[in-house]
Amino acid sequence: MKKLLIILFCFVSAAVFAEQNMSYISEINYANHLTKARSEYQSIHKTLSDAAGIISRKGKAGFKKIVKINRKLESGIFIIDPSTGKVLLSPAIKVSKKDSLYGVKLNGKLISKEAIAVARSKIRYNPWEEWSSFIGKMYRDYFTALAITDKGKVYVLAIGKNNIQLQRLFVEKIVKKACFLIKEKGIEKALEEFKRDESIFKCGNNYVFVYRYVSDDKVICLYNPNYMDNIGKNMINYKTGLGYFARKIVKLKDPGFGWIKTLTKVPGGEKPQIKHIFVRYVAAQGKQYIVGAGVYYIKKD
Repeated sequence: MKKLLIILFCFVSAAVFAEQNMSYISEINYANHLTKARSEYQSIHKTLSDAAGIISRKGKAGFKKIVKINRKLESGIFIIDPSTGKVLLSPAIKVSKKDSLYGVKLNGKLISKEAIAVARSKIRYNPWEEWSSFIGKMYRDYFTALAITDKGKVYVLAIGKNNIQLQRLFVEKIVKKACFLIKEKGIEKALEEFKRDESIFKCGNNYVFVYRYVSDDKVICLYNPNYMDNIGKNMINYKTGLGYFARKIVKLKDPGFGWIKTLTKVPGGEKPQIKHIFVRYVAAQGKQYIVGAGVYYIKKD
């Protein structure tokens, strides 16, 4: 009995020691992870601040310097005109030896709006709030800054942890915002806003489209400004050079969002180009809708 108690005591002691040791190792790993994240955040933040300083001093003449900086960076800098949402400068993003994503065709309205809101909030600076939110900042997908020239011209600068991720985020945020509007205001009010020329959902040739999901065999086009003839039609058998577009979307019903590739014409043009499209399902008033937007590839000769 005495031996059994001794064995049991040793077993419990070993288990407690192992648990304490694992907890200590976990704390070390977390501290290392936090240090790495903080270092990445500080590096990205410094790059963005330096770039904003260049644009504030030189305005558009400073773009050439930003292009040179982008060539050295894994995470490049985007420059947006907040008055129009147009992306004025985008890192060259290669997806293959011959292709890259066409960053200047992105819609920067929503990210610009958020950047200005953040800048305004800093006027009411609270150091305790700044400190408490610091951890969250380190793990953001992107960061923004404002550059204001002597003549009062405002630019929004954005940088992500990698270029493709940030380009996709431009698209995903617009689609997510469109879904929120459908859910909050209903499909009719949302469609009115999507069609409005000054809407945040329209920026040059960039737009959102909306389908109604009825079943796996029936997906009705409700709005697509680039293919007006498709409105009211079942898109399930619509085929491009990269396959059946709507059928690819149906496959994304679970998890309810995702990226697909298709061939589509550039607004105002006739020749189809490869386009990366993000789609998301949204339920509103007992019906299912699909919202999408995308970014074109640049095909190099």
